Amino acid sequence: MVMEQVVFDCLKQIDLKSSVKPYIVGITGSPGAGKTTLSNSLKTAISAKGINCLILCIDDFYLSKLQRIKLSNDIHPLCLTRGVPGTHNIDLLDETLSMLSKPSSYTEMFLPIFSKSDDDILDKNEWISYKDKPDVIIFEGWCLGARSSFIELDYANNLERFKDSKSIWKKWTIESCKNYLKLWAYYDKLIMIKPNNFESVIKSRWNQENDNFKRTGRRLFKSYFDIINFCSYYESWTHGMWNNLPNEVDILLTRDNNYNYTYTNNIN
Repeated sequence: MVMEQVVFDCLKQIDLKSSVKPYIVGITGSPGAGKTTLSNSLKTAISAKGINCLILCIDDFYLSKLQRIKLSNDIHPLCLTRGVPGTHNIDLLDETLSMLSKPSSYTEMFLPIFSKSDDDILDKNEWISYKDKPDVIIFEGWCLGARSSFIELDYANNLERFKDSKSIWKKWTIESCKNYLKLWAYYDKLIMIKPNNFESVIKSRWNQENDNFKRTGRRLFKSYFDIINFCSYYESWTHGMWNNLPNEVDILLTRDNNYNYTYTNNIN
């Protein structure tokens, strides 16, 4: 199934009628699964109907590098690397979603921007000024829907085995995930994109890195090995979500290595 058909089928499941409260569609899936492509395609289709649509990405709400350095000193060195639950600014994201859900509560807000090339959040004077009142919000992020019960303490890879042998970091991410549940309460429907294996996740992330280099001339990861190491940080959470979330989402899209999709509708 090509993306155009995916978008068409997803739109049939989304309530596009304008109301006082914006309709929030969550899109979850491992890095490189196609969330950004689906989000942009959905926004284009929704906007074409004259409906005001905003994309809000959880990646823009990562903690700053200084905040993560502090966590790495106070809790565990692995906390420095963004990605897992615990490395997001939950309070800011909750405040933002709360305000957007009540359009009368603001005349202007500033939406953060996280620079993956700099691995840091941009200064506030570079944030996006937003004055519109969205009818639909596409809330996109790789860990949407994650819960602490999804994760086991068994080692998933050598990163966990050798750099977190006492599972201090992993226990911290599990405990931190409990703070995310209030965010999952915001979306009205959840769409999940699930690639067929973790090797596909690594390759997709490497492709993203190369695309970013072409666009900016800068690299955060210099080699495929660096990407493998980075993906190891969220391998446990990825498998945990794959094993637990598909039966709970409203729409499941499985994806092969050629970005062909299979559609499953779980809505009764």
